[in-house]
Amino acid sequence: TVRVWDPSTGEEKSTLRGHEDYVRSVAFSPSGDLLASGSDDKTVRVWDPSTGEEKSTLRGRNFCWCE
Repeated sequence: TVRVWDPSTGEEKSTLRGHEDYVRSVAFSPSGDLLASGSDDKTVRVWDPSTGEEKSTLRGRNFCWCE
């Protein structure tokens, strides 16, 4: 589960459900209209953070979490 909060109000804006294991990383697109989350379930999911809609899922055997 990934929760998206409004930092100015502290209000929870959406809850993104779909991962089946720990979420290890999240990143917003430069425009802020997409969010990617990477999980130990070996998926990267792309979301619309304002609606909570899952846009796509990338599945793989191994992912490298790079900073």
